[in-house]
Amino acid sequence: MIKSTVVGVISVGDRVQFENDHGPQAGKVIGIQRNIANAQPFAIVEIDDILPGILVSVATTELELIGATA
Repeated sequence: MIKSTVVGVISVGDRVQFENDHGPQAGKVIGIQRNIANAQPFAIVEIDDILPGILVSVATTELELIGATA
């Protein structure tokens, strides 16, 4: 698990929400990695959408937990 400076602990399986260029987004964290250049943690989030499998990388500091792990 990687600690986020804004919302606490983000881990794989968490439901999260965040804002990006397309407006508010929500989804499920499927992986957490660190940026090679600056070691900043980011989450790979599968976006809730009509088509499954849409992935986006989001800095963990931009994520907000919205529910318990299902």
